[in-house]
Amino acid sequence: MDKQRAAIVAAGAEILCIVGQNRAAVAAYFAKLGYTFPILIDETREVIQAFDVYHALSFDAYRIARPSLFVVDRGGQIVFRYVGRTQADNPPSDPRLRELADVLRHAAQKDES
Repeated sequence: MDKQRAAIVAAGAEILCIVGQNRAAVAAYFAKLGYTFPILIDETREVIQAFDVYHALSFDAYRIARPSLFVVDRGGQIVFRYVGRTQADNPPSDPRLRELADVLRHAAQKDES
């Protein structure tokens, strides 16, 4: 996602990663990968539960968030939502990024009207 950040910022948005895991482990992992976008570490899992992406238990997950992507407009409305079915079902990347940028531009135009 860090590679797509420039396009997302250019479209007038920002990435915020929400991770429902241990603070030290998350910080080390993201530092190792060199990610630069903001990270909210949700150790209590309250935020991921509120967004309905909490994955309590399955063969590939235990108490973490499903891979997901939300685009929220300036008014706080979710204009795009993707929630993976499994931990390997990740949000769309490059080809769908243009669609997300279009959604963001449309939302920004709507806000200006």
